[in-house]
Amino acid sequence: MKTTLPLGIASILAFLFICNPIFSQNPYNKVYWTNPDVGIERANFDGTGRETIVSGIFLPSSLVVDIPHNKVYWFRDDTQSIYQSDINGVGSTLIVPGSGNVSNLALDVPNGKLYWTNDISNKIERSNLDGSSRQDVVLNVSTAGSGKALALTIDQMNHKVYWFDDWDYNIKRANLNLTGTEVFYPFTAGYVYQMYADPLSNKLYWGNFEQNIIESQNLDGSNYQVVVNPTAAPSWGPSGIAIDKTVERVFWMDQENLSIKSAMIDGSGTTQTVIPAATSGTPIVSLAIPSSIYSTLPISIVEFKASARDCSIQLDWETADAAQFRGFEVERSINGMNFVNIGTLPYNEGQDKYTFRDESAPDASLVYRLKLVDLDSRYTYSKLVRTEAPCGAATAVSIYPNPVSSEVWVKTRQLIDRIEIINMTGQPVQVIRALNGSSGTIKVTLDAKIPDGMYLIRTTAADGKVTTKQLMKSK
Repeated sequence: MKTTLPLGIASILAFLFICNPIFSQNPYNKVYWTNPDVGIERANFDGTGRETIVSGIFLPSSLVVDIPHNKVYWFRDDTQSIYQSDINGVGSTLIVPGSGNVSNLALDVPNGKLYWTNDISNKIERSNLDGSSRQDVVLNVSTAGSGKALALTIDQMNHKVYWFDDWDYNIKRANLNLTGTEVFYPFTAGYVYQMYADPLSNKLYWGNFEQNIIESQNLDGSNYQVVVNPTAAPSWGPSGIAIDKTVERVFWMDQENLSIKSAMIDGSGTTQTVIPAATSGTPIVSLAIPSSIYSTLPISIVEFKASARDCSIQLDWETADAAQFRGFEVERSINGMNFVNIGTLPYNEGQDKYTFRDESAPDASLVYRLKLVDLDSRYTYSKLVRTEAPCGAATAVSIYPNPVSSEVWVKTRQLIDRIEIINMTGQPVQVIRALNGSSGTIKVTLDAKIPDGMYLIRTTAADGKVTTKQLMKSK
C-alpha cells in the first residue's frame, strides 16, 4: 500500500487548466499551476505570457479556479489550511484553517461548494466557498481505515464525487448526498494522483502514474480506453491531468522533464510542450484538480458541420433554446490550438439554422469552432469540426494578370512561405522570402532588371508543398 507521495510533500506541484469556461476577461483563458519554488503561476494555453500571481507562500498545492466568482483556491502545507484570493492573486485569505493534509481540492460551483480530501481523518469534506458550514461528505473513503482518498473530482451534472482509494487501488464514487459508495474502476496495475470528470462527453479521465498512460472510461462504466501514451519510457508518469474542451486537448505534467505537455484528447497528432520548465529542482508529483464550469448561455448548438463547396468551406449549424442572444463568431485553425476569427453572424430571433461560407480557406486540414457570445459579452465555444482542404494543389494557386508587365498577384489558398521567379534554364531571378505563412492574395512586384520572356513562378507553402505556374513578362 502507498500512503505517501513518492517524493514527499516538499516536491508537490499542481496545475489546473480552465476548461470550457464562460470567458469575459483574459485571466480566464489560462493554464494555472502551483510551483513550490515560486508560488502560483499562470500562462496562456500556448505557454506565452507566463507570470506569477501569488508569491511568498510555502508549498502551495491542490489548486482550483472558480470562474464565476473570480477566485483561486489552494492548500498550504506549512499551515495545513486552505486559502483563497481573487483571479489575479490579490487578497490572499485563510478560509479553512486546520483542513488536514489535503491531497486534492474540487469545486461544485453551481451549488457553491468546495470539496477536499483530508488525509488525517481519511474523509472527503466540503464547505461553502467562503469556508463556512464545513462537513463530512464521504466518511469511509477506503475499505481500510488507513487508506486515503486521492485524485478527487466532481461530476456536477450527475451529482457524483470520484476519488482514488490508495489502499485497494480502485477508483470509487459516491452521490453528493452521502449515499451509494461504489467501485467505478478496479485497477490491476497503476496509481492515480489526478482525475477529470467530463459529463458533457460522458467520460472520466485519469493519469496512471505507474503505467505512464492517460486513461478514460464512460461514466456508465463502459468503453475503457488508453487515451494518450505521453512518453516511451519515462522515469515518472504523467500527472496534472486536465481537459480543454474548446480545442479537445488533454494537458498533463510530465515528471521526467518537469514540463506541462498536451495532446489531442483522442490521442491523435503529436505531443506538444506547453510550459518547458514548469518548475525547477527534483522531479515532481503533480496533482490536477480541474474545475468543471459549464456554460449557462441561453442557447445550445444542436448540430454543427463543415463541408467543402466549390473551393470553399461551408459551415452549417442549428440552434435551440435561444433567447436574448447576441451572435456567433466563426473561428478557424490549422493546428487545432491557435484559432483566428474569420467572420461574425448575428443571432436572429426565430431563426434556428445558420450558414457561413469560408471563401479564403487555405489548402490545409482545417478545424472550425463557433464562439457563442451573449448580450453581456460572456461567451463559450461549440464543439470542433474538421475538414480537409477545399481544393487540390492544382487549383490552390492562381496568378493574374498573365502576361504581366511589372506587378503580378498570386491568389492562394495555401499558407505561403516563399515565392520565386525562375527563368527557363531553371535559375531563380527573383526570390521573395519570409512571407510567414501568408494566404489570400499576395502582390509581387517584379524586379525591373528581369527581361521580357517566359518564366515560372514557384510558390513554397508552409508545409513544404510546391506549386509552379507559367508566367509571361511583357511590357
